Amino acid sequence: MKSFVIKLVKNNPVLYRGAKKVYRTFQPAKPTIYRNDDYSIVYRLSDPQEMPEILRHYNSFRRQNTRLAVLVSGNTLKMHILIREYPGVIFYSLDYYQKYRKRLYIKNMILTDCGQSVEDIIELL
Repeated sequence: MKSFVIKLVKNNPVLYRGAKKVYRTFQPAKPTIYRNDDYSIVYRLSDPQEMPEILRHYNSFRRQNTRLAVLVSGNTLKMHILIREYPGVIFYSLDYYQKYRKRLYIKNMILTDCGQSVEDIIELL
């Protein structure tokens, strides 16, 4: 009897939509969390003139699953100019995190500088 009712409901679009609505009121869909497995290659920047060197170093080992993040200390007024000049780069202000005592959380972070060899970074990826 149960299989007959299920077949009847599946074959009738009106009954099927009604049954689906009733089911979703008692069993709502669970939300899923978006998971990103990309690596963030993080550099520290104190002088905006160092940005081309950072880009040159990052482009030497750039991969599909990496993105560039830069921690800017001081020069917060020049940070807005950097954001406009380099649209694909994520900038974080260290002064903001220190002033408001916030915690900087970057998932899958690799902290490096322009002096580190490329082979060491590729080994981590």
